[in-house]
Amino acid sequence: MRKLLELLSYYHPFLLFLLLQAVCFLMINQSQHFQRTRIMHAANFAGGSLFSQKSNFTDYLDLRAQNDSLAKMNALLLDQQFLQASLEFSEADTIRDTIYQQLYHFQSAKVLNLSTHKQYNYMTINRGSKDGVEVDMGVMTKDGVVGKVQFVSANYASVMSLLNKKCTVPAKIKKNNTSSPVSWDGRSSEFVQLNFVTESVNVRQGDTIVTSGFSSIFPENIPVGIVEAVDLQAGENFHDVDVRPFTDLGRVKHVYVIDFVDKEEIKSLEVLENEQ
Repeated sequence: MRKLLELLSYYHPFLLFLLLQAVCFLMINQSQHFQRTRIMHAANFAGGSLFSQKSNFTDYLDLRAQNDSLAKMNALLLDQQFLQASLEFSEADTIRDTIYQQLYHFQSAKVLNLSTHKQYNYMTINRGSKDGVEVDMGVMTKDGVVGKVQFVSANYASVMSLLNKKCTVPAKIKKNNTSSPVSWDGRSSEFVQLNFVTESVNVRQGDTIVTSGFSSIFPENIPVGIVEAVDLQAGENFHDVDVRPFTDLGRVKHVYVIDFVDKEEIKSLEVLENEQ
């Protein structure tokens, strides 16, 4: 008790000042409408600014959860899109069960690391074998093809980017369905190449390139890129075609891993064919 009295005695000038200030504000607030209005306005402004900053801060902290939620929602929409497509183009006797099982399933993933300046570029995603990710699964964004899974651990996977000299994607020219694989020549990270396009094929700048569906990795008609340049050297039989990918491969943040449900069954049949 003695220490408390000593503390009050030491700080009594300051405490008295605060008390008088409070009384002064109270008297002004009760007696003068203009001053009361100004005080309330100042208090509201200060409180509103504080709550606005708090809201902005909590919204920032919540961005990751929101992004993950949107990515999962987009994956679900992709599932529904390809389910609807399979229903539209399938005859009744080709549907396997009463729930109309689709051929492809999409799973969202976050890109943790990537490269674009090497000859063999990869990106690391936060999905692995425990999530059902396997080697040779296709990877895309909402804009188009990214690459395919090359290595898998329990929690992560390494994706071979389109900007990898070993990566080849079965593709076609959308306007005329001419099949032609897309790969990268290792030169500019802005372009990939459409290969084996014969001189008789009608290909022009601005043409859209999509996946052909001739593999168990990508569904048909996934966007790949747009033709940027076409050149045919004298005496050559094939066009030189540069394609600008729709996906900015240096700024990928979220991707979708594509699981082709029937891939093992098809692989088994292909093995039997090769043994003949």
